[in-house]
Amino acid sequence: MGGQKTVLIVDDAWDTLVAMEKAAGGQDYETLTASSGEGALAVLFKKKVDLIIIDVMMPGTNGLELLDLPRGMNLTKQIPVLLISGLAQ
Repeated sequence: MGGQKTVLIVDDAWDTLVAMEKAAGGQDYETLTASSGEGALAVLFKKKVDLIIIDVMMPGTNGLELLDLPRGMNLTKQIPVLLISGLAQ
């Protein structure tokens, strides 16, 4: 199973999104980005991804809600997900 792996990064903070995209891209991953839960769903309906990195706190559909939605629809059942947050608590 060769080929480049695809990472979907979902964060409403533009600077975080850019930094994470650069870090993943520097590791030779194809990176896709979305600035909202709704945008992430649109990507997931179009493209197979190998890892999803999701910000927990976003307006609209937050990271936890996004995690529940696609798994229930079998879009991401076998895809590893990393939840991130800028919260100190």
